[in-house]
Amino acid sequence: MFGHYGLRGFPTMLILDSDGEVLHGKAVGFRASNERALRDGLARVEPLFAARRAAASAEATELDRARLALIEGLRKPSKADFDAMERAAKVKGIDPELVAEFEPIRLRGPYALIYGAYTAKARNAGKDRSAKLEARQEAIAKTYAIYQRGHTIDDRSSDLHRSFWILAFDGAIEARNRGLAERAFEEYRATYGEHPTYKTHVEPMKAKLEKLGTE
Repeated sequence: MFGHYGLRGFPTMLILDSDGEVLHGKAVGFRASNERALRDGLARVEPLFAARRAAASAEATELDRARLALIEGLRKPSKADFDAMERAAKVKGIDPELVAEFEPIRLRGPYALIYGAYTAKARNAGKDRSAKLEARQEAIAKTYAIYQRGHTIDDRSSDLHRSFWILAFDGAIEARNRGLAERAFEEYRATYGEHPTYKTHVEPMKAKLEKLGTE
């Protein structure tokens, strides 16, 4: 378990769902050493389970489904659907605190959810290299899809900027879209070409682009 979830300290307690995804515990060093601590931890995840039950019932309303879309996306990035969350935030009667929690993500755009899901899956994969590769390939495909639709991260001060252009580039290379690959490469090189750490990606990216042109 320690290896799978990348845990470092003992004792460590996690709250998982039926998919095996960590809902609470790892990032905050959860220790259910007494009843109060356990109840506090469960209180963090109970809204998700309650929303699922409500949305699955025969009497489920639009509000129930909207609430689930927001809570699921906020608590489980791997299940997040940006468009569904945007629609849910506009449903009459939706909880203001959920809308407020979603607002920073909405302003950052769909890539924030894609990257959040990617990092969550990579963490959950622990030392499983194939699972990490699968998570990366999924992130590449989703990033390229929104890149094709015109979504980009242009703010070079954003913490999402570098990862977006790397994943968008790899997606364009896999799709053999030279135009989008060139744009992603130029953005990355212009921003990180002189960076002492990140510039190491420039030459491999350039080689991939040149290879694409000869195939």
